[in-house]
Amino acid sequence: MGVTLNVLRVVPMVTEEIRAAIDAASREERERERERSLEAEQRLLLQQETLKAELKTLKGQVNPHFLYNTLYYFFIKASAISDELAESILQLSDIMRYSMQDGVNRVRLDEEIDYIQQYIDLHLMRNPDELFIDFVVEGPTDQKEIPPFLLIGLVENAIKHGKLNEADHPLRLHIQATDTHIILLSSNLKNYKKDVESNRIGLTNLRRLLELTYPQRFTFEVRQTDDDFSCELIIQT
Repeated sequence: MGVTLNVLRVVPMVTEEIRAAIDAASREERERERERSLEAEQRLLLQQETLKAELKTLKGQVNPHFLYNTLYYFFIKASAISDELAESILQLSDIMRYSMQDGVNRVRLDEEIDYIQQYIDLHLMRNPDELFIDFVVEGPTDQKEIPPFLLIGLVENAIKHGKLNEADHPLRLHIQATDTHIILLSSNLKNYKKDVESNRIGLTNLRRLLELTYPQRFTFEVRQTDDDFSCELIIQT
């Protein structure tokens, strides 16, 4: 009887110690998870700052006024030779002006679209019979703002790595602005003569920028088949 009473007294004590040990372990795991999350966030922020610093350094290596003045001189000289050449120089000047903006965190969506259009036009001038692009824009793009260069990376990847020389299968690029969203859809044939896998770097950087700018407010999906490559980006504004 005495042994039984001792056991009855010991069991609750052991149970409470086990419960306390489990609670302590749970607290430690939650703390470790929080530390891991903070470390991951700090790494992302550090990478973003590093990219900004690298971009700023590259910009600082070229005097913008010298560049624009030189391009305008080329434009004047080219006007007497070829209207097409002169127009392409003007477009290049506009592209460089947009690319070399300093301290700009937001631009209007229609400005980014103009930049994309000029980028496409220059490629079409170089490859008029070998590059087919169907570019459609809808909605009030002048009423939306995004980080500069947010969308151009998808276009660059498609032109660099896609197979765009078939009129029946062009690069299809559709940008739409609604009251609540910005939507980008793109699709193109794969070009197996190029290193398609290098797309991953640009797409990874884009996703990182989206996570930092629109946390929990975007979806970005990449779909692939043996022949096709497509992206769908939806941003809640």
